[in-house]
Amino acid sequence: MRTQADAVTVSIATLPERVSHLRRSFVSIYPQADRVNVMLDGHTHVPAFLERPNVRVIRNEARTGSEQKFRCADEVEGYHVYADDDLIYPPNYVERIIEAIEFYERRAVVGVLGAVFRLPLTSYVKGRIPLTLPMPLADDAPVHVLGTGTMAHHTDTIRFRLCDYPISNMADIWSGIKAKRSGVAMIAIARPAHWVKTLRVTGFTVSGTAQIKGVLTDAVMTRAVLAEPWEALPYPKTSPMPPDGWTYDWIDP
Repeated sequence: MRTQADAVTVSIATLPERVSHLRRSFVSIYPQADRVNVMLDGHTHVPAFLERPNVRVIRNEARTGSEQKFRCADEVEGYHVYADDDLIYPPNYVERIIEAIEFYERRAVVGVLGAVFRLPLTSYVKGRIPLTLPMPLADDAPVHVLGTGTMAHHTDTIRFRLCDYPISNMADIWSGIKAKRSGVAMIAIARPAHWVKTLRVTGFTVSGTAQIKGVLTDAVMTRAVLAEPWEALPYPKTSPMPPDGWTYDWIDP
């Protein structure tokens, strides 16, 4: 039994067009959490499948951005796990994430999806070397940014707040900048290929709304990154063989 100080809170944001995706993502992560915060951007009602114990739903009539998953971060104590509505998480996801957090003695933010910058950086979009979800990773690896849909930390380590995200739909960048300024490493953990499963996207994503409208450009993202000095990191070693002890069976509700 986890104590209050080490409870697992999952936070996720979504749009009305993504309800079917959200259901599948939610069902995969809900049994692994002590509580779940769901930020509904632009929803007129609360989906019935969210009416469960220890689920907090926050409706925002305006469509804002993916940073809304950080709306309740100030109130969280313990392990804070961030999720996306287009991902399905394996049954041992939270267990492995907590193991990684504790391996680094709560001195790092950990995750699965990440990227290393090619320095000197001239384009955020073209200058990233991504560690995508289909890729296996042989060993844990330091990265410059983590995808916030697979990011987690203990609140003893760092606290992300909504005010840390001055421009919407750049959550990965702002999270990386906050961690860097705080002296906290970002680590992509070792995993087999497709450990976290990506759902096929046919509609809007919370982070994609602004990009489709042309609000976000590579220039905007690059300027934000270049405002900080970055140290070069080695490109992580990928592996065709998954480590022993990982779960390969999918929950696919």
